[in-house]
Amino acid sequence: MRIVSFIAVPALATFLLFACQPANSPESVVRQWQSHVDHNEFEKAKVLSAPRTEALLSWMEVLLSEMDADSVVTQTDFKEINCKESGDKAVCYYTLEEEGQTFYDSFLLVRIDGKWLVDLPEEALYEEGEEDMESLFQLMSQDSIDQ
Repeated sequence: MRIVSFIAVPALATFLLFACQPANSPESVVRQWQSHVDHNEFEKAKVLSAPRTEALLSWMEVLLSEMDADSVVTQTDFKEINCKESGDKAVCYYTLEEEGQTFYDSFLLVRIDGKWLVDLPEEALYEEGEEDMESLFQLMSQDSIDQ
């Protein structure tokens, strides 16, 4: 009996910890959306996308359909994600590493009918070459959310 309770208590605590995390926070939506895109699950990613992002995903789906599916599956490893909300808009700044290089970028999100959705802009919000996250945060002020 003690073995069962020894296993059950930590398992229950872990479940409760993750159950308390908002399933529809901007960060969780970004992570889910990127995972779907990494695995070419474009229909699932569209569920987490605003209309202009759905159109981009449709274009990507057509482009990648002509390639070997296994050659285009990736694994995005976010090193850091920081999201800032302003009403029904949010921006999530992130860093990731790929092939020894660190990249800085962001996701814009909008809340529609209570759900956060990825809303990718047509143009980059900042100039490439930013060297640290702090510079990127300063460059991408609250005004970026209002675009």
